[in-house]
Amino acid sequence: MIDAIVETVKTGARFVSTEWVWINHGMPFREVMDINHLYYRVCSKCEYFENQGCLICRCRLVPNERSPLNKLSMATTNCPLPEPKWISAITPPDDITPEVAAKALKNSKANLVETVEPEEMIETTQEQTLMTVDEIKKKRTGADGANPFVRTRTGQYVQGDE
Repeated sequence: MIDAIVETVKTGARFVSTEWVWINHGMPFREVMDINHLYYRVCSKCEYFENQGCLICRCRLVPNERSPLNKLSMATTNCPLPEPKWISAITPPDDITPEVAAKALKNSKANLVETVEPEEMIETTQEQTLMTVDEIKKKRTGADGANPFVRTRTGQYVQGDE
């Protein structure tokens, strides 16, 4: 019973310490893409990961959440292992070798290419005649700040539905 109480107090102290460091550095969050990368590619595959948490530090680890209650989202946190699997670029541990630090820092960032959804295809119809730039400027000034035009996939502007 006493061991459980001591462990609870230690876990609480680690949590407060982690939050304090995060607050003192301006409360920076990781990008959701990096949070998900850490969760799915690093932490969830670790032998110390169980039920959305770390068995070493007892912290909560969840994807898709930028919250001070999610260790992965705070940009000042590090993996608690002696040879961390991921580290913060802001507050890396002092007691690791440069090789381990380089590997852990590389694991911390998602190496994904951001994809941009293609613009919705807008087909021009017989009713929608293409306009010149001068015509667009004239209509735009008369639209009270609203943009009544739609850009087609080919980069041309037509009058859109309002």
